[in-house]
Amino acid sequence: MPISKNFALYTILFALVFFIQSAIAAPGPQLDPPNLCKLACPPLMKCCSHEPLEICLPEC
Repeated sequence: MPISKNFALYTILFALVFFIQSAIAAPGPQLDPPNLCKLACPPLMKCCSHEPLEICLPEC
């Protein structure tokens, strides 16, 4: 049993590391919150800055 538990743990850790690295090494300009926010917002929503994060709202 310990072998399968370790295998699952390492698989999860590897997936997290891979995901973080792929997010950091994304193509195009450096990741900055306004671009990410605009990409995540639906077409009719606006990216509004509310410290400490940015959210999508109909109007700012």
